[in-house]
Amino acid sequence: GKVDRIHVQGISNDISIDEYEIADDYAISLTAINEDPTNSDKWVTDRFFFDADYGATMNFETKNVDIQYENGYYKTFPASINSIGFSANLNFKNRTNREANAIIHFLENHLGQQEKDSTASWLKYSQGISGFRWDGNATFHPYDSIENQTKTFYCTQFNHSLNFEDSNDISLTLFNYDTSILNRAESLFVKSAETYDDSEYYIKDDVVFSDVNNQYYYWHSDASLSGKSPVVKNTEWTRESGLYTDLNKEYWTREFLWKPSLGLNISQQPRMNQIQNKSRYSQLYRNGINESLLEFSVSFNNRSDDEAYAILHFLENHLGYIPFLFSPPPPYETIQNFICKKWNHVYNYKDSHNITATFKQFPFNFEAEDLSNFGTQPLTGPGRLIFTKPVIFASKKNDARLDLSKPFRARMFFENIGGSSITINSISLNTSTSVNFSFLGQVSNDVPMIVKHNLNSEDYTYNLPINSTLPFNLSQQRIKLIDNFTSGPEGGQHFNSVNTDGSVIAKFFQRNDGSIYSYALGESADCEYFIIKKFIQNNKDGVLKPGEVGYVDAVYLAASLDIETLLVDENDNNINYTDSGGTSQGNIVLSRGDGYLTQAFTVSSSDNFSPHEGKLQIYSKT
Repeated sequence: GKVDRIHVQGISNDISIDEYEIADDYAISLTAINEDPTNSDKWVTDRFFFDADYGATMNFETKNVDIQYENGYYKTFPASINSIGFSANLNFKNRTNREANAIIHFLENHLGQQEKDSTASWLKYSQGISGFRWDGNATFHPYDSIENQTKTFYCTQFNHSLNFEDSNDISLTLFNYDTSILNRAESLFVKSAETYDDSEYYIKDDVVFSDVNNQYYYWHSDASLSGKSPVVKNTEWTRESGLYTDLNKEYWTREFLWKPSLGLNISQQPRMNQIQNKSRYSQLYRNGINESLLEFSVSFNNRSDDEAYAILHFLENHLGYIPFLFSPPPPYETIQNFICKKWNHVYNYKDSHNITATFKQFPFNFEAEDLSNFGTQPLTGPGRLIFTKPVIFASKKNDARLDLSKPFRARMFFENIGGSSITINSISLNTSTSVNFSFLGQVSNDVPMIVKHNLNSEDYTYNLPINSTLPFNLSQQRIKLIDNFTSGPEGGQHFNSVNTDGSVIAKFFQRNDGSIYSYALGESADCEYFIIKKFIQNNKDGVLKPGEVGYVDAVYLAASLDIETLLVDENDNNINYTDSGGTSQGNIVLSRGDGYLTQAFTVSSSDNFSPHEGKLQIYSKT
């Protein structure tokens, strides 16, 4: 009995409606066509895309360890690298039976093993509960970031109420367990801030990341200006000024500057010593100093999007154990150090947020600049480059069977284990032999190296070039590379073809022999082009900072070679053979073509021991 107006449109401009049918009482049934569940543009399996109501509550609580000293002094340390706990309480009010069924079915379907992962030929194990993604259409300010959309969430708490026919209420809690505080300079749960730009104009509550000292700064001035750098690196470390000096403090700060809403409740129990004699007389004594440290809850009600983001970012960035300066409401308005181990955020509606936090006084009064410069800087030594050598594509030890008529890829890693940056100037192959190796993405002898620390999520999305060897119509397609490379004959790399808005069209896997597997079609096809080549060309870098790791992908190009004349043994000695088909021992004929194809390469860098020599090896068993 439900009446709706339906708009009918042809699938092309050549199709139109010539006549209109007179309205009658006949029922009309609609069925979607060509919308197979394998179409990831229309169907999803592991993205929670349901849009929650306003009033969602996010809870943060840190798991830190306190060490108590005499006189009320204490220190706080994170219990683990995943010390910040996050949960999101979401409500879905007055939802139809259809939507309620979809939400509950989604949650129930993600409680078992392998709900989206399955055993693959290149994996020798089964994966457990894999969770799901929090889709970009469902996340909200200030958690609407690509980083959050790539995290794994779980839901083990949900409630459903049927109010009346076709009206359902659902409440649920999303959890995340594996966000590491080691990524603090990138993003935890609150979306990351932009790096400071000297030409950018900043306004109140703007947050920037300084790549000078890897710290965040918060604009607290009512003025909007550019060219106000927040920090400068000193020429050398001194006990008085440290290694960095904060600038333009009238604009930028690293202290907690936001004023809480009215309402404060403080209950104090000063730490005292008591002596009592037999006559029940008592004497109280002070138990050292710091006997009455403050602990209270503060609220920030009805704050704008920008202010809420800045407050939440500040609290998250201090990880529940890093102290900050704050002036409590009267009569406690003396500026003191505090730490905040627990806070929560309520998203009331657009541009209106409530934040509640528990502050505990810290028994010192350090400015953020003092904390950063407190430790003596170690003496930095020169850069020192190490890298994989030899780079073994396949070896006799693992008895790999490779078709040497096909290309094959291997990855070698470069690491700077010294104290200063290293510039790699060139990587060149020794051309004295005719073995056909190359480095993906290399032009001349430049450095086709990828340094992950220098990349953003957007860098993994790009358009493939025109290439006739690309199967499944991938030529010129927009793809997103999945950063999960595995080595060896069965290894490779996943990637997705995507729309301009980032939604997935189809999923693929390219093995290290170049062949591409389509999950939608369940088929593999040979390919001579490695899709990571364009990614390397877009993002290659020749500088490694201290402790950084980069990688270079080398390829055996499978050219037509007289392989037997080029084989060497494990010590690089030429293998002698005859044209008699090998030597015989009893009834066993020993192959004359077992050995390695090898080629040397040279790395030139700013390392004091440059140049370095290495070699590429691939095992052949003919």
